[in-house]
Amino acid sequence: MTLIAKGWLKTQRSVEVEGMERFEKILASREAEGRGVITVSNHISTVDDPLLWGTLPLRTVFKGPSYSRYSLGSADICYTNATLSTFFSLGQTLPTYRFGKYGPFQPSISRAIHLLSPDYPTSSSQPKSKRIPSLVHVFPEGKIRQHPDREMRYFKWGISRMILESCIPPDVSPEKPLPPPPIVVPIFFKGLDDVMHENRKWPRFLPRMGKDIKFTFGEPLPDEMWRGYRQRWAEMCAAHNYRPTFGKERLVDFSDEGIPEELKNGEEAKALRSEIAAVIREEVAKVRKKMGLPEEDLRAKVVGAKLTNGWGDESNIIEKEPPVV
Repeated sequence: MTLIAKGWLKTQRSVEVEGMERFEKILASREAEGRGVITVSNHISTVDDPLLWGTLPLRTVFKGPSYSRYSLGSADICYTNATLSTFFSLGQTLPTYRFGKYGPFQPSISRAIHLLSPDYPTSSSQPKSKRIPSLVHVFPEGKIRQHPDREMRYFKWGISRMILESCIPPDVSPEKPLPPPPIVVPIFFKGLDDVMHENRKWPRFLPRMGKDIKFTFGEPLPDEMWRGYRQRWAEMCAAHNYRPTFGKERLVDFSDEGIPEELKNGEEAKALRSEIAAVIREEVAKVRKKMGLPEEDLRAKVVGAKLTNGWGDESNIIEKEPPVV
């Protein structure tokens, strides 16, 4: 799929990629450090995921499976029949249920946390083989928005769980220093909405050619940015006698039944996730600003703001609805 995406990028009028050399170094260094990588971006078309990763140089693509990204895809689009399910499963796309059906507590988020974490032994013995934590890409808006100025929606809480709960060992304790979180890299791009605009005419299934596209891979965010949040989470886990299981060897159950209700829906836990989602959105917005785009409408950041998709006659209407995070 990456090779097909690279071929399709060749059909565009211009493709500019900024920050790729730095991003390649991050992917190479994570093996030695034993850390996962979370990439976070805006979402403006149905071809965002394949064409974004089509920018990777071939020298990186062919380095091995550990350089292949995992992504989260909408189950109501990617997993509607056996053929699509097989295709997206082989493409390392985790089925995600949107629109409040499960919220941030669903198997795909739990599996992503596991993929981002190193293996912690289930006994006194060490893991038989060292698993390299994965690269996971997230579209935290959870839905396409094709605003003329590439404004984003508010970010949902799945990304917050990944930052909070990845790399937390089962023996977590407020007295013990926490391991570093996955490396977090903000990304912003524009032009893919022109390649696959939602108002496109026949043939709708075919991406358009001859467009101008730009991808910007931002700098990795400092670990210190998340330290206080993760320490608060460790204290909450200890207070509720919760021992995380993500990252354990041979983990096959990605349910969240073992997480105490207070850590799921308690006010402190929800506030913590909201803070992180707002922080990471601001970091992606900074990359957006560096691309020369105008300031966003502040209402777009409001959790629970109902924003139209950005196409049609109501592209500027902003209403309020109960938040689904």
